[in-house]
Amino acid sequence: MPEDISTWPWSAVFVSWCLLHAGVRNAEFDFSIRHAMFIKRTIGNALAGTGVFRGRKIGDYKPKIGDLICANAGTGQIAYNQAANQNGYSSHSAIVVDVRPGVAFTVGGNEGNTVDKRRHVLSPTGFVVQRSPEAYICVIENRKRTVSRRARER
Repeated sequence: MPEDISTWPWSAVFVSWCLLHAGVRNAEFDFSIRHAMFIKRTIGNALAGTGVFRGRKIGDYKPKIGDLICANAGTGQIAYNQAANQNGYSSHSAIVVDVRPGVAFTVGGNEGNTVDKRRHVLSPTGFVVQRSPEAYICVIENRKRTVSRRARER
């Protein structure tokens, strides 16, 4: 850990914290300080047809509220098939909080060193439109639609 904690990338911790407080269990998601760890596992889940969280190719799955949109960070160039086998690359994920025609909105941590809402362009048919730089890797489908009692009380 760096001496100056303000330089520590905390976006994966934010996503993990949100999912944990929404009622997701350790057996369902790899809570991690690195997005690449849970991206790899969820792509494996999708390929095997198992698990609550499944990493889907951006052209094969339309994001819904509660899903995660995952992308390369910085100059990363990892594609879906590579992400299925690697977990040591720079990436970023954020939680889908709204989907409208042509756009999905996410909330993520460490976006400009704060929690922020971002927009992602969707095709007319509702799929994430690829971008460059920071190309999208996948959309993690959240098949768990229940919410913990504590989250409901907020």
